[in-house]
Amino acid sequence: ALHITTPLAVGKYYLAIRGVDEVGHVGHASRVFGLQVFPPKKHGG
Repeated sequence: ALHITTPLAVGKYYLAIRGVDEVGHVGHASRVFGLQVFPPKKHGG
C-alpha cells in the first residue's frame, strides 16, 4: 500500500517507488506511474 502524508496540489504527478528494508538497504526503483489529483467535488446544497 502507498500512503502519501503530504497534501498534494491539484495536478499530475509521476512517481516511482523504492523499498527500504529494516537495516536501511534501498531497493531498485519501480517503473514510473502517473497519479492525478483532482479538486474535491462540490456537494449540492
